[in-house]
Parts: sequence; structure tokens; C-alpha cells
Amino acid sequence: MARTRRTEFRSFDYVARPRRKSRVREGITEHYWTVRCRKKGLEGEWSLGWQSSNRAAEYAFHAWVAKHRTARFVDVIERFIEMVPTTAKRPMTKENHIFRARKLQTFIKTVDIDLTIADFDAAIFEQYLGWMRTVKGHSPQTIQNALVGARTILKYAEAQGLVTSPPKVPAMRVPAPLHQVLYANAVAATIEHAEAPLDTLIRLMWLTGMRVSEAASTRGADLLPNERMVIVQERNAFVPKTPESTRQVPVTTEMMAELQSLVTTPEAQLFPCTVKCAYHHWRHRMRKAQRAAGVRLFTFHDLRRAVADRLRNAGVPMDRYAKMMGHAPVTAVRHYSTIAPGDLHEALEAGIKATRRKKDPTEPR
Repeated sequence: MARTRRTEFRSFDYVARPRRKSRVREGITEHYWTVRCRKKGLEGEWSLGWQSSNRAAEYAFHAWVAKHRTARFVDVIERFIEMVPTTAKRPMTKENHIFRARKLQTFIKTVDIDLTIADFDAAIFEQYLGWMRTVKGHSPQTIQNALVGARTILKYAEAQGLVTSPPKVPAMRVPAPLHQVLYANAVAATIEHAEAPLDTLIRLMWLTGMRVSEAASTRGADLLPNERMVIVQERNAFVPKTPESTRQVPVTTEMMAELQSLVTTPEAQLFPCTVKCAYHHWRHRMRKAQRAAGVRLFTFHDLRRAVADRLRNAGVPMDRYAKMMGHAPVTAVRHYSTIAPGDLHEALEAGIKATRRKKDPTEPR
């Protein structure tokens, strides 16, 4: 009985607790539960009735919340942002979840701060898409990511019992990203107009194909000058994306010397930034350098794709460049191998030639 009395369930300002009442009905012990709220303007206590277990009481509580209180979307987002750091493993994942949530939060405040989840229907989604397209001028991929963020928050609200049937996120078709090989002159022009140490960061990614999170998290202790290697491993707040991501990446002698010049202490980052989200910090500065150089905009991940294309076209064995980039061989083929129309024609011609070389074993010599 004492253990049951200490149990409680919370949803924002509402708390469900068992009262000091119990009864035995058909051999099953039941406890009397109530819902309380002490927030100013919402004070009160309501009955949940007799419940035979904590799980039954929890279900009854969430059903009561969904029926008697319509949660504001801004409140759900605030609760979601508080929850993310306890569930997301990688720092970049935390930053992206919070970034998407705040984008949606900003939009909702422009529409109606009292907008509820039940009102967040297809019409509001259309306004959201229009706001992202016109006011902010985001790319289709960014808009799709924002819709993913909205879908995630709606699933969180459903899991919390704030809504029984969340609205469906409209489908948005985004063309698959083209794995275009970047020309060296475009990258060189961007590096020339980039401020330090961004120029070294871009040069390192263009050389090795490292992810931006891996390159930006490099520390002095991760450098192996004698072996000309950079270690990618879990260190402080940085967590590699997959087990294959923990590796050693080769660099040239010139790049190793350039990286060593940025070392202050073994545990200090070579590419420090003043904001929490390092990705947006460096992306903003790279976009500025690209516009100054007058080249087409490309992302950090485009550099990674280009390195994979370059290694594949040079005939480097798949297992080697997959190991270098921190991927399983199958993943490297699926995500980072560009198949151009010319490649398909070459494959066709090779198949025809192979067929012509074969002879029918029944034919006389």
C-alpha cells in the first residue's frame, strides 16, 4: 500500500496520485485515484475512480488529460525540448531535434500561440509549408526536415497521451540529392574566401571525406603526426555515428602540419566555435565564403560524397575507401557511389563484349 501511495503520474501541470482509500473487490485490491492541479487559475481536484493497478491508473490519467484538457502546441514543444537531451545519444542529434522544434515553435507563435494539437490539421500544415518556402526561403530538403520534426513532436504528444489520433503530416516529394562530383576550382575558391580556421576545416573534409561533426570535433590528442593519421573516436561530448565510424583517417604531411598549427592543448578542439550547434556555425560561414567566391552552393556532405566518387573512379577497392570514410562496404555503395548514364553504357558495352567472346561449347573448333 505504501508503495502505491508514492506512485504518481504527471502531465504538465496535472498530477495523478492514489488517495488513502482502498477496497477489495472480487479478490482484487483497488485504490482510489484523483487528478490535481495547483497552477493559478487551474486549481482543482478531479476523480479518476477506482483502479486495480498502476498501469490502469496511468492509462486512465492520460485518457482524462486527452479528454478534459487540450494541450497547446507551444507547451508540448517546450516539454519536447526538455526531453531531447535525455534520449538523444549524439550531440548532433540533440541539436537537430531542438533546432527543428524551435523552427516549428516560431511558426506557431506567428499563427496563434494558443494553437492546440487538435487544431494542427492539414490547413495549418499548408501554412507551415508556405511559411518555410516564402518567408524563410528554405530549400525543399530543409522543409522536408522541418516536417519530420513536426511528425516527431506529434508522435511525442501521442505517446504522452495528449492526443489520441494526431494529424497526419502531408507527404512532400523531394528530389533525391545528386551525387555530383565537385570541381576542384569551386572548392579552392571557397577555401580562398573562407576565414580561418574554416579554410583548414574544408580542406580536411575535401581531402578525407570526414563528416563535419567528425572534423569539427577533432582535438589535439586525436592527431598522430608520425603515422599521419587523425583518430575519429568518442571524446567528451562527441559520439561517433556508428561503430564503423570509430577509425583512423590518413592525411598528407602538409595537412598534418596545418592541423598541428591549430593545437593549443591536447583536449582543446582544433575548430572551436562560440555557439552550441557547431554545424550551423560553420555552415553559415561556408555559405558566406561561397557567395563571396561566386560559386554554386554546396554542403559539407557534398564534399563527403565527392570524395567517395573520387576514390571510386580512381579504382580504389571498395573495402578500403569504405573503411576510410567510416562505412560498411554495402552502405558506401548505396549512399556514396554515383552511377552516371555513361557508367551504365559502359556496363552495357562490357556485357556485350563478354557475350561475344564466349563460344558455344557444341561448335567445332
